[in-house]
Amino acid sequence: MLRLAVIAAVFLGAGCTKADAQVDDARAIAFRDDCGSTLADLTTTKQRIAAAGWVKVDPSVDPELKAVHALSVGGQSAYPNATIEAFSRTIGDHAVYMMISGNVPVSGMFVNGCYLYDFADDAFAADPDSNHVLETWFGSPPTEALSQPGMISNKKWVAPKSHPEFATVRVASVPASSSVAAATKFSGRAWAATAIAK
Repeated sequence: MLRLAVIAAVFLGAGCTKADAQVDDARAIAFRDDCGSTLADLTTTKQRIAAAGWVKVDPSVDPELKAVHALSVGGQSAYPNATIEAFSRTIGDHAVYMMISGNVPVSGMFVNGCYLYDFADDAFAADPDSNHVLETWFGSPPTEALSQPGMISNKKWVAPKSHPEFATVRVASVPASSSVAAATKFSGRAWAATAIAK
């Protein structure tokens, strides 16, 4: 089974200086706008991200993207209709990555996912939604929140009332110095959304 949502759950937010805040907003806004309300329809979602400048890439272009991809497709052979693709776009002064998964069986349903990764943002921060882009978007605090200093932090919205098209939305990351990073071979901040496939 694809495990992008599990991977994103492990991530923890990195600290932002004042100079970094604009980049942080740009990533969160890209996630909000490009994953967006069309996620249930995979074809429309791919058209949407292409129009926003995301370019399809091989996961091997970045070692951490390759690690995420390898974990995500670990059980894909059991679900031949499930798909996963990687994309890249420059935000700020470096590349960030998006992965789109489709038709992943979860609890008797098929789920699509959209995941944005910034592996360069690998310091610790207690609040991964530090500029409150998601909280403002949903108009409510997260359903779940976790912060373990130096290890992991994430915020998760489950079936947000203001955006019922989503099953879950999460922002999280893992600092480079944590044992999670050592075990998984990647670190950074991530944004994740899932929706029931049409």
